[in-house]
Amino acid sequence: MENIKKVSKIQILTILILIVVLVLLFPIPMSRSKQELYITTETVSIPHQIFKSMQWQVTWYTLTIDKEWGASIGTQVFASSFGVSWGSGVVYGGYDDGVGFQATASLFLEAAGMYTFTLGSDDGSRLYIDDELVIDSWYDHTYREVTPRWYLSDGWHTLTIWYYEWRTTASIYFDVDKGDLFEWEETQYQTVEIPRISNRTVTETVYLNILEYLMKGGTG
Repeated sequence: MENIKKVSKIQILTILILIVVLVLLFPIPMSRSKQELYITTETVSIPHQIFKSMQWQVTWYTLTIDKEWGASIGTQVFASSFGVSWGSGVVYGGYDDGVGFQATASLFLEAAGMYTFTLGSDDGSRLYIDDELVIDSWYDHTYREVTPRWYLSDGWHTLTIWYYEWRTTASIYFDVDKGDLFEWEETQYQTVEIPRISNRTVTETVYLNILEYLMKGGTG
């Protein structure tokens, strides 16, 4: 009987040791919620005003015997109003005669109105406004100016100048009676990332060992 009792005590002690090991090695996962701050970003478009001015995009050509455009020989940029006198020297690309250009520009008008344009040339020139021929001096002549008065609505408009130099001296001039016609404000948008701070609920895992779990009455 005493041996049996000893064996039972050893078994009980072994069981208790196993329980302690289980408590230490195998915690019971529980969970809890809490509030925390976090940062996000928001993409927004911010408007800003910029000043724009009209510029002429110029393409130079050789001229055929029939006063037609030949080969393209280069490009250039002119200011909104311009005046150039080459005299009897080189006009462009090594050419002093038999050469010309087509120049195109876009402008924006905030208000409609009557405008007086001035186009002077030696030799021929033409002015188109929104593809409508306004000045036609497409023939050989010494320097002369033409100043038509033209109505323009508000909004965008396209201006085009043709010019050629055939013989002897060469010059070209363009302007308008209202200088501010060539400048305007334009709204552009810049995309930026703006940080935002917010609250959110997060759930985290809390590990309780078996002993703690039992001591709390089985609640996390």
